[in-house]
Amino acid sequence: MRTALNSKKNDIYSYGVILLELITGKEALSAHNGERLTQKAGPILKDSSMVAQMVDSRLEFGYGGVALEEAKGKAFCF
Repeated sequence: MRTALNSKKNDIYSYGVILLELITGKEALSAHNGERLTQKAGPILKDSSMVAQMVDSRLEFGYGGVALEEAKGKAFCF
């Protein structure tokens, strides 16, 4: 049974989902097929060399890829 109680664990999970949405440019729940971003990202995040594949190509990363490395590091934490 699910409850609407707030907890630190829920807050941290939600923050991670929002961060994934921002980095990937995808919605947390696909309107097309009902796939969850967390399910799709999970296997990719286990291999740090694949994380760059998830980054939204519309994001501009300058300064020698420093921002990309930062985004990858944050995504890998979850």
